[in-house]
Amino acid sequence: MAMNNAFGIGLSGLMALERRVELLAHNVANMNTVGFRADILRFQTDVERAGGAALAFAARGTAHVSTAEGARIQTGNALDVAIKGGGWMALGGESGPLYTRDGRMEITPEGALVNLTGRPVLDAGGSEISLNPQGGAIAIAADGTITQAGRRVAQLGLFSIEQPELLNRIGDVGFTFPGFAEPVADFRNTGFIQGFVEQANVNPIEQMASLITISRQFEAAANGLRSSEELYQSAIRTLGGSNN
Repeated sequence: MAMNNAFGIGLSGLMALERRVELLAHNVANMNTVGFRADILRFQTDVERAGGAALAFAARGTAHVSTAEGARIQTGNALDVAIKGGGWMALGGESGPLYTRDGRMEITPEGALVNLTGRPVLDAGGSEISLNPQGGAIAIAADGTITQAGRRVAQLGLFSIEQPELLNRIGDVGFTFPGFAEPVADFRNTGFIQGFVEQANVNPIEQMASLITISRQFEAAANGLRSSEELYQSAIRTLGGSNN
C-alpha cells in the first residue's frame, strides 16, 4: 500500500509539473501577441487519508490571469488604443461581452467600429459603436470619448473587473466574465492612450528560465518514478520467488 501511495504522490507531482510546462509554453508562444495576458498557476494540496495516515497529493493547479500591465509601444494609428491601469475594453460576443486589452480597431465600410477579428467594439452601455468612415480625423480621449472633426460622436466603454480570477480565456486575448463588469467612471488612474498598443505582459527571459527549470524537474521526477517502479517490480519478483 505504501508503495502504491508513493506512486500516486509521484504521479500527481508529474501532472502538476506538466500543467506548469503547458502554461509557460503558452505564455512564451504569445509573448509578441498584443494585449496578451499571461496565465499564472496557483497550486493547492489535496489531502487524502489512507489507513489512518494523511497523504498529500499535488493538484494540477488553477490558472489565473496576470493583471500586470505590459509595455506600451507607439504605433501612431488613430484607431489603436492602449489601456492605462486595470481596465478592460468590451467586444460583442456570441453569448455576452468579451473583455480584452487588445485595443487595435478599424472601421468597416458600413461604419461599424470593430476589432481586428471583426468583433464590434462596445460603449459603456454595451451598445455597438458606429462611426462615419468619411467623418474626418478621429481623436480618442483618456475617458474613451471619440471625436471626429472636433465633434463628439461616441465613447469607448472601459470596464473594471474586480475578480480577475473568474476570467475565462477565449482565444489568446479575449475573456468572458461571469460577474458584472462595472463601467469605469473615474479616469484618474486608468484610461485610454491613443496611438499606442499594449504588449503582452510576459517576461520572456523569466518565462524561458522557468520553462527550462521545470522541464528538468519533470525529467528528474519521471526518472525517479521509473526507478521506484523498477524496485517495486523487483520486490514483487523476489517475493514471488521466495514463496515458491
